Amino acid sequence: MDENDIMTTTRDNGWLSFVSHLKIYSSPGNHHAMIKEPHVKNIADIINEMLASATVPSANHAELLIDNY
Repeated sequence: MDENDIMTTTRDNGWLSFVSHLKIYSSPGNHHAMIKEPHVKNIADIINEMLASATVPSANHAELLIDNY
């Protein structure tokens, strides 16, 4: 890590300072591994769940997918 990298210490990675509602999803694997087998099925399930329950969000609503390291 160099001086340009930013370390976050909160589970929301600072997003709650920008939105009033935040739903966090966890997925196995790191940032790169979570979109490859065998973890990609979990991501697909999360996306399908989100699409099935989708509504038009307000400007200050966000959902965040957190990768586990």
